[in-house]
Parts: sequence; C-alpha cells; structure tokens
Amino acid sequence: MTAGLLNREAYQYLHRTNEVLSRTNLKLREDAMQHQTSISYTSHDLKTPLNAIMGFASLLRDGNMDDEKKKSAVERILTNSKDLLRMLEKGLDQFRSKATDAAEVDLSELVREQIQNELIPILFGKEVEAESRIEPGVRIRVSDPDLIKHILSNLLSNAAKFTPTGSIQIRVRKAKEKEEEGVQIVVTDTGIGIEADRLARIFDPFSHTSGYEGSGIGLTIVHHVVQQLRGKIKVKSTPGAGTQFTLWLPQQCDLAG
Repeated sequence: MTAGLLNREAYQYLHRTNEVLSRTNLKLREDAMQHQTSISYTSHDLKTPLNAIMGFASLLRDGNMDDEKKKSAVERILTNSKDLLRMLEKGLDQFRSKATDAAEVDLSELVREQIQNELIPILFGKEVEAESRIEPGVRIRVSDPDLIKHILSNLLSNAAKFTPTGSIQIRVRKAKEKEEEGVQIVVTDTGIGIEADRLARIFDPFSHTSGYEGSGIGLTIVHHVVQQLRGKIKVKSTPGAGTQFTLWLPQQCDLAG
C-alpha cells in the first residue's frame, strides 16, 4: 500500500469518524453507569491515537516529506490504528465480563426496522430496489442488541453505497451451524462487486474501494464483533455483478468469554 493511498483513506476516514467515536464513547460510558461499572478508556484515550493518525496523515497530504519520513509516518499511522482497535476491543471485553442477563430479541422485526430506518433513506433517488424475505418469528437471545444493529447497519449501508442500480436483497431465516441452533442473515446486492485481491483482505483495516468514501475500518469492526458473538461471517463477490455477505449467529448470542 503506497503512502499516498493510505493518506487519502486515513485522512477521509478520520475526519468523518471523529465525531462518531465521541458519540460512541459517550454511549459506552452511559451504559457502563447503568451497569454500575466504568469503562477504562475515555474520550481523551480514544482521541490520543486518533489525533496522532490525523497529524501524520496531514503531513503526508502536504507532501513535504522524503521517502524515509513517509515510511515512518505510514508505520505510525498503522500503529495508532491498531491501538484504536485495541481500545474498542477492551470496551467489548469489559461489557462481556459484566453482561450477565441476555434479552430475547425479535430479529425479524429488528431487520425490518433497520431496512426502513437505514437502508430505504440511503436508496432515495437511486434506481435500486430493496427486497426482503424475512422468516417471521426469528428470535435470538443477546446481551447487547445494539451490536446486532451495528452489524446490520454496516452491511446494509455498504450494499447501498456500492449498488448504483439494481437491487439489494435481505434474507433472514433460522439456520443450524454444526448442529447448533442459530439464525442466518444474507445481504445480496447487484452492485460493483469486489476484486479478488481485495476480497481476500476484506476484513483488514483500511481495505477501501478506490473512488468511494468510507472509513475502511467498518467491516473490520463487524468481523471482530461477529467473532465475539461466536458467530461467522463470509463474503463472496463477482466484480461487476454484485456481492453477498452471509452472517450466522447462534441462538444464544452472548459475547464470548
């Protein structure tokens, strides 16, 4: 990955997500208070690596650096990006240690709500049809339903972003994985598809499609959350024809210990 490419991706991502990280951290702290615990990192902790990344990305953008300094800046950006991911993982670890009571969630209804509240507004003005086949009464038990919403939000927004015309289909059904009861969510689009080399690292940080705005880190977080929920996510794609994400979650969907 060249310094210029990383620069563009990192710089665009950081400016768009600074406010999102602050809001996320505030929610984590509010949730922690409800559970009579505390989150070990604060807005300052999150912004420390974030500001470092922004600083080095700004230097790369200005272009007043020799090759050796560019290489050093790229390494510092990657190091601080990993620190940021570790902080998010630490927050999940703390929730995992405190979450004891799982609540039953109507996944069928939750997916319908996500389609109406998030996907449909994004598709406004585009020649893209949203289709859904949702098995009624699909339920799971989960300690934090917001994690499911986050996964769905990312998959649906990506499908909308990379599908200029055609359709997006969402399917929800009960499904077993190695004899364990669970649920399956499939999001299929007829969009631009993903090239084979990028598909192999789709869940890596800053695996970003050139020419499209995006953080390059959304699917990385989704993959991590799915793993923490003891689930599985896989993707297949054909360039120019579309992409399909298949998500499986266990019926008892708690954060892994």
